[in-house]
Amino acid sequence: MLSCGARRSAALLPPKQSCSAHRRAELGLGAFQRVIASYSSVVASKNSSPDLRSVRSAIEPLSITRTFATRPASKPKAHTGQATPRPRALKKVNPAKQSKKSTKSKSKSKRAKAKPKPQVKPKKPKKALTPEESQKKLIAELRKAALRKPKTLPNSIFVVLQSEIGKETHSLSSHQASQKEKSLTPEEREHYNHIAHTNKDKNQAAYKSWIESHTPDQIRIANNARRRLTKLGVRGYASKLVDSRIPKQPVSPNNLFLKDRYKSGDMNGIAFKDAAQMIMREWKELSQPGKQKYIDESARDKSRYMADYKRVFGKEPRAAAAPAA
Repeated sequence: MLSCGARRSAALLPPKQSCSAHRRAELGLGAFQRVIASYSSVVASKNSSPDLRSVRSAIEPLSITRTFATRPASKPKAHTGQATPRPRALKKVNPAKQSKKSTKSKSKSKRAKAKPKPQVKPKKPKKALTPEESQKKLIAELRKAALRKPKTLPNSIFVVLQSEIGKETHSLSSHQASQKEKSLTPEEREHYNHIAHTNKDKNQAAYKSWIESHTPDQIRIANNARRRLTKLGVRGYASKLVDSRIPKQPVSPNNLFLKDRYKSGDMNGIAFKDAAQMIMREWKELSQPGKQKYIDESARDKSRYMADYKRVFGKEPRAAAAPAA
């Protein structure tokens, strides 16, 4: 019998093929026995070492066919030089030791949680404002609360002419506007009067919608801010915001008497200052039954004001005008 190496050299097996066990599985046992029998007959007849040509001539007449499918031999994996790691044996855990470890880990976590929190640095005290700075800050807050009125369209002939001249010359010239107003014809004056009255109606509608876009409480706060700004000498806030939703203040008894005296017509042609002084002297000299009429009327007006104030603002007024004796 030839070894695997001899059979490879004799071309009995293809190169890179394994030993006779694999070849036997591929060719079948019967075919393999016929090959061995023919090979032994050739050796016996020659009585010497086999020749390659004689071996091939003995094998070629045999029609050896494979009668079943085989899986091709896989290539051997390249050796990396590292030994395959063995699985580690599991260590037996002592339950007593495990409980100790768990208590230690819990104590460590508690210690980590019990770390002191970083101290918050105290805030630096604010710099004290000077009287001028505090007044500027107050004026800015009051201006914000005072509410700026919306811009209005020209509502007189003079202002209409001034705006027209300004559009042409890019400057508001009062002298040119007054000169042009004097030289207007009746037809031109009628035209500018119509423009002025139309703008006046538009201004009133725009002002009403602007007032109603704010709450009555905002208008009340704005009027208070305007009074304070006027006292501080700030210009542009002297006029009061008129809101029909805000209830009117109650009238005192002496002011009711003042109105009646002016309605009588006795004070016509007299300066207001002199007329007011005369009426106040009459009020002081008036008897109590004569004053009672105005005192009762003022009390009714005060109750009306308190009810309206609570309905509009949802709270009682701070103080109403007290009836004067």
